Amino acid sequence: MKKVISFFVALSIMTAWAMPAQASQKYEMTISKSNVSHEVSETLYGAFIEDISFAGDGGLVSNLVNNGSFEYAAKQDAAWMFSNAAAEIKNDKPMNANNTSYAVLSVDGKGIIENIGFPELYKYKTYDVDEEKQSAPDMGFKEGEEYDFSCYVKNIDFEGTFSVYLDSKSNSSDITDISTEGVSSKDWTKLTATLSSKATEDGGLAIVLDGKGSLAVDFVSLVPHGAHGYGSEEWKYTTLRNDLYEALENLSPAFIRFPGGCLAEGTDLNNLYSWKNTIGALEERKQDFNLWQDDNNGRYYNNTNSMGYHEFFQLCEELGAEAVPVLNVGLTCQGRNGYDDHVIAHEKRMVMTDEEWHDYMVNERGWNPDDEQAIVDYTNWIDSFGIRTDEDFEAYLDTIAYRPGTDEFTNYTQDILDLIEYANGDAHTTYWGALRAANGHEKPFNIKYLALGNENWGDVYFRNFDALYNAVKEKYPEITVISSAGSWLEGEPFDKAWETVNSKYADTIVDEHYYTGEQYLFSHNDRYDNYDRNGAGVFIGEYSAKAQGFGTLITKTNLFSAIEEASFMTGFERNGDIVKMASYAPAFAKVNANCWDLNMIWFDSQSVALTPDYYNQLLFSNNTGNKYIDAELTGGDGEGIYHSVTVDESKQIIYVKLVSRDKAKRVRLNFDGFDSVNAASAQILSHKYLPASNEIGKQRVAPREEELELSDGGLDLDLDANSVNVIRIAYGNNSGDNFYRLPENMNLETKAFVPAKTLIAAGVILLCFVIGMAAGLLIYFKIIRRKKPY
Repeated sequence: MKKVISFFVALSIMTAWAMPAQASQKYEMTISKSNVSHEVSETLYGAFIEDISFAGDGGLVSNLVNNGSFEYAAKQDAAWMFSNAAAEIKNDKPMNANNTSYAVLSVDGKGIIENIGFPELYKYKTYDVDEEKQSAPDMGFKEGEEYDFSCYVKNIDFEGTFSVYLDSKSNSSDITDISTEGVSSKDWTKLTATLSSKATEDGGLAIVLDGKGSLAVDFVSLVPHGAHGYGSEEWKYTTLRNDLYEALENLSPAFIRFPGGCLAEGTDLNNLYSWKNTIGALEERKQDFNLWQDDNNGRYYNNTNSMGYHEFFQLCEELGAEAVPVLNVGLTCQGRNGYDDHVIAHEKRMVMTDEEWHDYMVNERGWNPDDEQAIVDYTNWIDSFGIRTDEDFEAYLDTIAYRPGTDEFTNYTQDILDLIEYANGDAHTTYWGALRAANGHEKPFNIKYLALGNENWGDVYFRNFDALYNAVKEKYPEITVISSAGSWLEGEPFDKAWETVNSKYADTIVDEHYYTGEQYLFSHNDRYDNYDRNGAGVFIGEYSAKAQGFGTLITKTNLFSAIEEASFMTGFERNGDIVKMASYAPAFAKVNANCWDLNMIWFDSQSVALTPDYYNQLLFSNNTGNKYIDAELTGGDGEGIYHSVTVDESKQIIYVKLVSRDKAKRVRLNFDGFDSVNAASAQILSHKYLPASNEIGKQRVAPREEELELSDGGLDLDLDANSVNVIRIAYGNNSGDNFYRLPENMNLETKAFVPAKTLIAAGVILLCFVIGMAAGLLIYFKIIRRKKPY
């Protein structure tokens, strides 16, 4: 038997040797007061909110009813189910000019109509349609919560009772009757009731008509009392889902960019996004389809505009964030209107022979010269636009953009000036300031920034931008205008945009967008080191990194992507004099209803999942000084470690960011010129496995806090192989009591996680172990026992 045991001891030793050893590399850094350098932007870290993936309606907006006004054009009864009730959508004699559709419900006996809320659409972690989920009521009710129900009705000829209830397992028997006495066939009357939930569970909102005849119904809503802002004058029309509000609040964003993105543009001039549709009483706001809709796959997605510009201004004020409203320049979404192809068609017809066109396709566009049919097909596509002359091209431009000098453009320019007056105008002496006061906010919001354009480029953009920029600066010179560099990291349109801005609009901030893969951010940490310090500032309005090869959808945002982003963000701070603002994008997405893979905060009807990328943003946003300190890391091999050092001299806190990948590291921090170093602590985001991610009910990665001991006036740090480390050092008269602490309302408990590949490997090892054990026992019984004397 000893031989068998020896065999397994040897096997264990070999297995241990097979595991890669990671010796800590040693680094050293001296942080000197004499090396305090440039200022770091006070608005560096913010948030970007776009109504995508049910982020607004169905997410941040607390109203649980979907399509409550029957305004969804493609499917006017979307999110509604009918039982023993006939429904006809009508448009004659509506509530008002903006809310034009309503449902006429007809019953003969007991009929029920139910709103299912904002359902999940897809199978988990895929874009595969799940028809069962799409019809499953998905309003998230909370135990003990009360809900305000309301709707508007006209009684055509209905005789009977009207009642409502929360249709869920514990609540469906709790029916509330609402009197319809006095409701006429001429005027719309508002009906209200308060409902309560006996349990935390999902369900829908049921309306019961018991009788005979027809009743017109419009603008149905269900709002929880626990929503943020409920009962306050400031949140007069819209309240917010509380857990999503808290997630934003804990980020401490220095600014919020809103309402998009592509959403701020529109797909054509008939639905060009207008801020004026987003203010005032909800039932009077003009709704429109959301360009992230997908009718073919059940993503019926309307913009109720409940989260309007006023609500965004209010949100920014409460969070202490600068408001960064995004307005189109009278130009629809260029990514959707075929702008580049039409430019190519114009250039082809005007300046290229057929031979030159072929050379252009091969040498500049990268087409395969052997694939002649593909070139022919694309050429036919380009020719189909009918761009024969300059006049043809200009006529095309008039279909996608207002032209400066026209009445439409003049009116649109005034709309933008009116927005600034709405936000900043006096409540007693300006029209739009008075309207702001009527909507619940008498004091000006005092916005300082205005973004003109989103992912725009080319001559048509700068044509319109120039006119709007001059109009804004003439009347409001104090406003900082944000311009656009298009939707690319680099390339000719990007370079041309920067050249144009620096030559004509150097007082603006240029909005760059990029969603990267293949570890691009790791290898471009120096991106902003050589930007022109005398030119325009940089606003990274949308960015995120995809963890290549790890996970699907929800789990694409994991520790790997967080570490990659953190490495890049140290470059933001190192260049904090030119990088003025940066915001991860997008902020919110509903699980199984998303239109985008990478999202910072996931939610379902009941819960929230904060990604490692979110926690990374949290640590950076709450732990950055206002001046940079030049400090060099020495020792080690310099691979896989990124750093930045900032200081807040008024608080007497030094912030050291150390991002480690691949290998564990030891770092010695020394301090020079600071009066006395009194205390130090660390906030750390790490995990053994890079694919570790957070899902609803499965948090595997969360930050932790550690108090650090000073050694000979410095710090000795052991960094995990895959980690984001934020070190805070108190000096002078600071004892460290004012260090930022992780929020008490945040769940930081984690569950175990082992990636699938590791589990498979462990299974193989276990199988080998079992086979080895069986073989050893067989050897023991067949050979060794036979040698025993009798």
